[in-house]
Amino acid sequence: MKRYTCGRPRQYHHKDPIFGLDLYRKTVATKAKGDYRNTLQGFFHRYGKTFETHVFGQTVIYTSDVENIQAINTTEFENFGVEGIRKQANASWIGEGVFVSDGEIWKHARKIVMPIFARKQIADLKRFGEHLERMMELVPGNGETVDLRPLLRRLFLDTSTDFLFAESADTLLPHSSKLDAEKFLASFDRAMLGVDRRMSLRGLSFLWGRVTRDREWKEACAETHAVVDRYIERALSKKCDSEATSSPQQSYDTAHADSTIPADQKQPVSFLHELVKETNDRQFIRDQIISLFFPARDANAIAISDLFFQLARNPRVWAKLRVEVLSHDEPITFESLKSMKYLQAVLNESKQSTQVKHQSTIL
Repeated sequence: MKRYTCGRPRQYHHKDPIFGLDLYRKTVATKAKGDYRNTLQGFFHRYGKTFETHVFGQTVIYTSDVENIQAINTTEFENFGVEGIRKQANASWIGEGVFVSDGEIWKHARKIVMPIFARKQIADLKRFGEHLERMMELVPGNGETVDLRPLLRRLFLDTSTDFLFAESADTLLPHSSKLDAEKFLASFDRAMLGVDRRMSLRGLSFLWGRVTRDREWKEACAETHAVVDRYIERALSKKCDSEATSSPQQSYDTAHADSTIPADQKQPVSFLHELVKETNDRQFIRDQIISLFFPARDANAIAISDLFFQLARNPRVWAKLRVEVLSHDEPITFESLKSMKYLQAVLNESKQSTQVKHQSTIL
C-alpha cells in the first residue's frame, strides 16, 4: 500500500470479526435465492467502490473501481494471483486450468492457450451467423413477447461447443443427438456448485470434502470429464492417424489450413484441434477445455439478454442503434462491429450498468 500510496479499504462491519461467519451465511443464503448480485450492489452502495472483508482467516478485497480492475487484469497482472483460492477448490475438476493456476503452470498454459485466440479463423463470424439464423427462426415473427434468455443460452452453447470441439451441440436444432446438452449442463452446474461451496470456505475449503463425502460433486466432475475426454480421444486419434501416413504436423494441419482445399471442405478450426497440435497431455487439454467453457457457459448469454432487456425499455436507443447497424451493407465482421461507435457505446453502457465487482484474494 505504501509503495503505491494507497489507503486501506473501508472495512466490512462483521458481526463475527474472527471467522466472518455472518458474511459467509449471508453469501450462501443470497446465492441460494439468486439475489447475490443485488447483495453485492448493496455492499458497494454502503462501503464504496472498494472494501475489505475477512472470511475464515483470509482477507478478501472486493472492488468495482475501474482503475483497480484494469491494474489487476493488465498492468499489475503478475502481482495478483488466483491459485490461493481457486486451485484447491478446483483440484479434482480442472487442476491445472489456465484460470486457476499461477506461476510456471500458468505461464505454460497461457503460452499454449493465448496464441489460439490470435488466429484469424477465430474472428470468422460465418459459423456464428449460422447458429444465429437458427435462433432467429425460433423467435416469433408476430410481435408477441418472447423470453430471449433461454434462446440466447442455447445460441452461445452451440457456438461455444462449435469453437471448442469443432462440433456444435446443436441445441437450436430439433431432435439433435450429437451431445446430450441438458445432461452435460446439469453436470457442469453441479460441478460449479461444488466449487462455489469450497471457494466460499476460503482457506478452509479442504474441509468440505472431509466433512461431507460430496458424492454428487464427484459424480458431476466425472460426468463432465467423460464427455470432454471423448472429444479429446477422437482428436488425438485423428492426429495419430495423420502422423502415421505423413509428416507429423503437416498432415494434421492440412485439412484445416491448406489454401488449396475449398473453404467448404476444410475442417473447422477448434480450440481442441489447436491444443492437440501442441501437446498430447490429456489431462492438461481437458483442464483447459473446461476452463474455457466456464466463461462460455453463461456469461455471453447473460450479457446479451441484459442488453436486450434494457433496449426493450429504451425505444429511442433501439431505433438509433438499428439505423447504425442497418447502414452497413457489407457482411458483418469484427472490424465493422468495432467501427460502429454507437453500438460500442451501447455495449459499454450495458456492461457498466450490470457489472458488479471484481474480487482479489492476493494482497
